[in-house]
Amino acid sequence: MLDLLNTLFRSVAVGLISRSLRSAVDIAEIKAVSMYLRIVDAVRKSVVAVMALFLVMLLLLVGFVALHVGVFIVSGWDLRTIGIISLVLGGIYSLVAVVIILRITSEENWMKLSHGSELVRKVTKRH
Repeated sequence: MLDLLNTLFRSVAVGLISRSLRSAVDIAEIKAVSMYLRIVDAVRKSVVAVMALFLVMLLLLVGFVALHVGVFIVSGWDLRTIGIISLVLGGIYSLVAVVIILRITSEENWMKLSHGSELVRKVTKRH
């Protein structure tokens, strides 16, 4: 009789543990799928943003070139003067673009924006 109760208790316990474990796995799967879908949505939004940025930059470039060509045509300067001014302006624009790109892509800047330094500090304090 005691063996029967012991076997019955073990069967019930194993069944409950099995159901609890299955429920935990189901919840983990649901959370993983939810996280995956959020990542896919974030990537989609990033691609759209990059495409929009590319279009805006292209329009800005066309407008910039059109403005300079128009000024040079209206100015009445000779070709040598226009060439020298174009070289100087091109050099200045290139230098400004390089400085801006270096500043935007710096690791220090990204760590500050993403609060990565704070996260590293928190994690290293715990251990």
